Amino acid sequence: IFAVTALLISGISVSASDVHIWNGGVSANAPSQTGDGYYIIKTPEELAWAAKQVNSGFTELRIRLNNDIYLNDVNEDVYVNKWTPIGNYAQDTSKVYSGFFDGQGYTIYGLYIDTTAEYQGLFGYALSANIKNVDLEAVKIKASSNVGGISGYMKQSTTVQNCTVSGEIEATGNNVGGISGY
Repeated sequence: IFAVTALLISGISVSASDVHIWNGGVSANAPSQTGDGYYIIKTPEELAWAAKQVNSGFTELRIRLNNDIYLNDVNEDVYVNKWTPIGNYAQDTSKVYSGFFDGQGYTIYGLYIDTTAEYQGLFGYALSANIKNVDLEAVKIKASSNVGGISGYMKQSTTVQNCTVSGEIEATGNNVGGISGY
């Protein structure tokens, strides 16, 4: 068993009434879109919508965060909402993420994955993607191989800039890392 564990940043203290915590659902409507083609993500449900779009074949989706995203209640250490990676290669090898993701300095809290599958992270498999300006805090990921906070697997000219990850990441196989497993 390989494991990478980072200390959780102390002081994550936000009242549950101050934030919108994901209910595990997907937005029924597409988020607003900018003139340059970016979808503006403001809620966890919209982020899940983006993952669903990529995992349905729209692999070059342009995503821009416009808010902090709470996937689980990190203040209460309650992790019930499991994340399906953007670019869920483990389910379908044609579903890789090849788009542009700009977190704009926002934070995604409570990314939770607990599976025996490979290619796990916020992004499962990134191929020629550009991912930047996002922090992941209080992550809990447990998977097989190719496991990382930002991306389980990155290939070709994928770039990751100005991204941080804190939390617990564990793999029962090989290729595990804080930012990327491979």
